[in-house]
Amino acid sequence: MCLLAAARCWGAGITQTHSMVVAKGQDTHLSCEQTDRNIYMYWYRQPLAKGLQWLYSFHYDKLLEKGNVSDRFAAERPQTPQLHLNISTVEPEDTAVYFCASSTDTAIQTHLLSLQKPPSYLYA
Repeated sequence: MCLLAAARCWGAGITQTHSMVVAKGQDTHLSCEQTDRNIYMYWYRQPLAKGLQWLYSFHYDKLLEKGNVSDRFAAERPQTPQLHLNISTVEPEDTAVYFCASSTDTAIQTHLLSLQKPPSYLYA
C-alpha cells in the first residue's frame, strides 16, 4: 500500500493537494495552485534518502521539458495558476516527497538551491 500525504503550502502563494492513501496499482492525482500568476511552474520529487529530482517544467500551459520520468507519470497545466501530476498504477518506487514550484523566470542551474516549501509525500 502506498500512502500519499500531500501537504498544503503557504507563504509563496502555492497550495498543494491534501493527504490521501493510495494502494499499489491505483492511479492518483496531485494538484498545485499558485496565487502569484507566475509564468513558469515545475514538479520535483525527492525519493527517500536520495537527492531532489526535477520532473517537469511548464511555461504558461506549454510543457517545456520533461525529466527522466516513467511513462506512468503525466503532468498538465490547464490554466496559468494550476499544475497537475497524474500517476497511473502507483508503484513502491514512486515513494518520494513531491514538490510544486513556480517562478517568474527560469535559468539553467548547475545545482539546486536548498530553499524548499512543505512538500507532498508518497510512501510505499
